[in-house]
Amino acid sequence: MQRGTRQGDPMSPTLFNIFIGDMVNLIGAGTPGFYTSCRAMLYADDVAIPRLAPLTPDVLENLDAWSRDNEMQFGVTSCGIMALGGGAGRAELEAHKHKLQGQLIPVVDVYTYLGIEFNSELCTKRMTAERVKAVHKALFAWEHILTCGSLPVYFRARCLASAVLGVARFGCEIVGLQQVAPQRLQRELSVGMRWCVGLKSSSRRCCAETLQLELNLPAMAAVSRAMRVGLYWKWSRDNSSCLGALIAKLATDKKVKRTWATDTRDWIARRGPSDKEWQLEVARLGLENRERSEEHTSELQSHSDL
Repeated sequence: MQRGTRQGDPMSPTLFNIFIGDMVNLIGAGTPGFYTSCRAMLYADDVAIPRLAPLTPDVLENLDAWSRDNEMQFGVTSCGIMALGGGAGRAELEAHKHKLQGQLIPVVDVYTYLGIEFNSELCTKRMTAERVKAVHKALFAWEHILTCGSLPVYFRARCLASAVLGVARFGCEIVGLQQVAPQRLQRELSVGMRWCVGLKSSSRRCCAETLQLELNLPAMAAVSRAMRVGLYWKWSRDNSSCLGALIAKLATDKKVKRTWATDTRDWIARRGPSDKEWQLEVARLGLENRERSEEHTSELQSHSDL
């Protein structure tokens, strides 16, 4: 092979399985006491290895040998070891001085994995703050398009939906069903919606619900709930994977009080939608303020841009 594949090439997953898939066999046994045996989690060229104790030297030696045999290099500078909970766990990791291909793997408190910032305390507030920054950056990158009065409102709304709403949706499976996180993301999107109809960022001429209806954009509360419930249903019924088994057992273990899985399960129980009805239920949540919106529709229709 002389060169790689293009972005999105259908051959990529096959090549991934050929060149990287066997690496999992060298990592060792799964994590004991973790509800299910999980050696590693792989996505594209990213690998996450959950453990209840520091990695043993033989695991890193096996990975070094694997990289030499396959003539591949690890991006050690982009790697990181994190102790969930911090404290003594971090000190223990620093004492072990894990090395890969002769380079020291840094011990970190914050690590961005697949675009989501994880911290040692698994604090969703900090995760949300980073997502809000990403949405804010995407929004102002498109400001010149969204505020351009010579472009049709429909075109600007579609740009907002594809370029900014997509960023806001990313990672909503984690913070869905919360109150603060969707509200903070919604505030950023509301600025973009006002720009689309020719209003200033701080304008109060139209409420956000009216703009959502007119521009055909969903509410972040509904989007985040839909994504979290959908992910829960997907994995809680897939016992063939370590992640599915973990979520299914956490949701049914009476000894566990509050987890992502139990909170999602309890919300579904309160709402009561069936497997086929939950999409309609969540969609309704985005229009729960419709009556208030209709009171302000005349204001929006009278605006010159519409």
